[in-house]
Parts: sequence; C-alpha cells; structure tokens
Amino acid sequence: MQVQFMRIRLLKFLTHCFFISFSFVCCKSDEIQTMPGVKSFQLPDVEVDMTINPLRGLYRWRDMELAPQNEPSKDSYQRYYWRDLEPGEGQYDFSIVLRDMNKAITEGRKFSFRIRMMSGYEDNQVYMPSWLKGHDRCKAGCGWWTDTDTSNEGKTFIPDWNDPFIISKAEALLVELNKNVTSIGWIDIGMYGQYGEWALSGEVDYSNAPANIFPATLETKKKYIDMHINAFPGRQFVIDIVRQNIDAIVYAIDRTPARPVGLRLDCLGDGSFFNQWTDHLSDWNKIRDAWKKAPFISEFCPFEASTEQRGMSIAIDQIKEYHISLVGNGNVGKNSLAVDQRWLALPEADKNAMLTIAKISGYRYGITSGSISLGNDNTLAITTNWVNQGNAPLYEPYQVEIHLQQGTESKSVYKSSIVLSELLDQSTGEVRQDDVFSVAGLPAGNYSVMLRIVNLKNVDSDQQRPNLRLVNREVDEAGWLKLGEISL
Repeated sequence: MQVQFMRIRLLKFLTHCFFISFSFVCCKSDEIQTMPGVKSFQLPDVEVDMTINPLRGLYRWRDMELAPQNEPSKDSYQRYYWRDLEPGEGQYDFSIVLRDMNKAITEGRKFSFRIRMMSGYEDNQVYMPSWLKGHDRCKAGCGWWTDTDTSNEGKTFIPDWNDPFIISKAEALLVELNKNVTSIGWIDIGMYGQYGEWALSGEVDYSNAPANIFPATLETKKKYIDMHINAFPGRQFVIDIVRQNIDAIVYAIDRTPARPVGLRLDCLGDGSFFNQWTDHLSDWNKIRDAWKKAPFISEFCPFEASTEQRGMSIAIDQIKEYHISLVGNGNVGKNSLAVDQRWLALPEADKNAMLTIAKISGYRYGITSGSISLGNDNTLAITTNWVNQGNAPLYEPYQVEIHLQQGTESKSVYKSSIVLSELLDQSTGEVRQDDVFSVAGLPAGNYSVMLRIVNLKNVDSDQQRPNLRLVNREVDEAGWLKLGEISL
C-alpha cells in the first residue's frame, strides 16, 4: 500500500510551464534547456552496498568492531556495574562513563549503555555498591548468597530486587547519571537480573533464601522500567526479551507511546533461543510488531565458529524474520586471542556472513526515480519515488530537505512532507512523494536542485547526527543527491 502525501494536478497548458528533466540537461551559453521526462536513479544490490547510517547495521560493541567496514559505525555501546559508579552512598563517580561517552562523541558516534547490579555466578563478588550490602535500611540485608553450582567453590550474591531501599537508591543513581550524560543513542533497561539482562539462572533457588526475600514481582519489575524512563525522559530504550517477563515487556512497550521501548535480543544466531517464543506464539504476538515503532537491537553470545545450532546463517535468518536493525560487532571468535586477531581467525564463511549482516540489518532508503516541473505561477513541483530496501524503518527524527543551490551555496531550502519512518521495510513497496514549493522572490539565475536528509536535534542539543545517506549510487560524500537543474 503506497503512502501518498499530496496530489498534484499539473498545469493543463504546457505552454505556461517549463519541464525540467532529471535525465537530460543541455547547456548553451547562460541558458539551461531541458527535455521533459523522468530520471531513474541507481540503487545498488544489497550484497555490494556498504552504506553506513545511524541505528542500523553493526554497532561498536564494548570497544570492539571486529568486522571491517568502509567507515566506523555511528553507534557505540558499553555496560557498567553500579558499584563502580557510586563508591560511597550519594557519592557518584561517572568518570568511566564520561570517558566512553566523550570518546564516542569524538569519533562521531552516539553512546549507548546499560547499568547492572549483578554479574554472573559463582565468583564471590558483589556488584552493587559495598556500602549497600547489609545496609540497615534494607529489610533483609539487601541480598543473599547462594550456591548455583555445587561443583564450583564460589558462591553468587543475589540482590533483593524487591527491597524499597535498593529501588530508591537505584533510581537516585539514574537520575544523577542523566545530569551528566548526553549524546545517547539508546539506553538498555538494566539493573534487574544477571548482567542486568532480566533473567536469572534456574539454579537460583529462592526456597533457600532468607526470610522476606522473594523473586522479583511484576510490580517490582515495573519499577525498574519506570526508574529508567523517568530518569532519562525522551530517550530511546530497549529491553531484553526473556519470555518469563512478558507482562513487564508489554508494560515497557506501552509505557511511552510517543517513543516506544524497543526490544533487545541476547544470543543472536542461537537456534534454540527463540523456542521460548515460537513455543508460546500467543505471548510473542503481544510484542512481535514492536519493531515497527522502535529498534530491535541484538548481540551475539560468544562462539568461535558457526555450527548447526548456533552461528551466522541462523543469525541472518533471525534478522530477516524478526526485523532486527542493529547487531553488535563483537563477541564472536576466540576470546583467548587479542581483539585485532579474532576477526582473522574466523572461518571465511563466518566473515562473509558477518559482512552480509552489516548490509541487511535495518533501513536502506533510496529514490528510484523522479521529475520536476516549474510553473509560471512561481511553483516548483517535485515528484520523487522512494523505497526502503531494508528490513526495518528509521527510528530517529530526520527531515528530507530540498535545496536550490548556486555553486555550493544554498539560496533557498524547502522541507518535503515525506515521513521516512512510514516506509517500514521492503514490503512497503515504492512510495510516491509529491511536493510543491513557491520559488517567488528568488533572483533570476540557474540553480541546482539538491536533496539531503538531515537529523532533527531531539533531546541532545550538542550533537547532531550526520546526514542520513541514501543508498543511491549518485549520492556524494556529504549525502547530497542532485535531482536536476532549473533556470528562473
């Protein structure tokens, strides 16, 4: 179904119009003579297109960009433990966060993150602040030690997720963090669960917990969602998709209709991971269309080479089927090797598949054809035909602009009414966009008609995304597409 934004009735008397063709322009002296027609633009095959854009493709994952690309990713992601950010009660130290954020800004990226109060298992470590464990304002010591693997000498500290004091201090941390960070791509809703990933091992047996310590309730999970959204208003969030939290996930998605929470997938390429959903389709159906309004972000669980149960070919199928926009460019290959050696050690088939993932994940906007007409009533009518060859839409605010330029100087700027986010994916098909602008008052002369797509500043006021690049071959390095020329 095409999205049509404005119908244009061309003037009936061609003697009162100049028709400017995209496809053919002849120049003689100072005149620009044109021949009527429609120009077809070139769209590269997905297999050879390495266009880099924000919130799509591969992102820098925890200081790793294993797969080589023709330019750095526009997004980076990192994770932090609560204990490292608040060494004393109410005494915050965000230096490591700010270091990573400023590095991302310097490299032209936006910065994304998750905060955790627990890591994995059996390491005898406490990842909430040391001053919080055993605090006298906690109802039951703020958490408990358990043995999730009797073959291992270590033990695991499980925070008391439901404790009101822990919840209040976690919320205070996030509020303070928001005062210090900017340039945020997305925030991974964390705090709860192992690694802040909204899950606990089945070996965590709450029947062995101290009195008054219980598994996290739905109301508690909602509070962890709320504390993130309230602390960072207007930001993009994602949440892990663990089916046991289906009610909390649905709550998160519905929590902010203006900018819905997206989904996050651990263990991309794991053939069994989605069984929890495919075996419970009624639950999956509650969230399966979340990608239409918010990004679906993913990362791999470590593997050295693809197998039938886990690997790149399965990842490609999942990206296509579930409309995944972003994939972490790390966490694959031999962890025993230095980061710069892991890519070299991957099998060639996995390398090629990883590069394919970079190309197919997320939006791929292009213009197939268009035409221009300049009327004697000082109106400029531009028709462009758009496609999204990708598997998901754009999720950040961008504006399509039409510039009339002389040389490299823009003499007039017009805003197209097309909404790119409404071109959901390749199934949308070709969409015609008709725009009419007044050119009254412009000095006589020759003008180039140029199109670009610019980021509209949202919450951040100090960092603007680069121009979004169309996949068209004709686009220049700065993201401009020349539509044609006119003479006034």
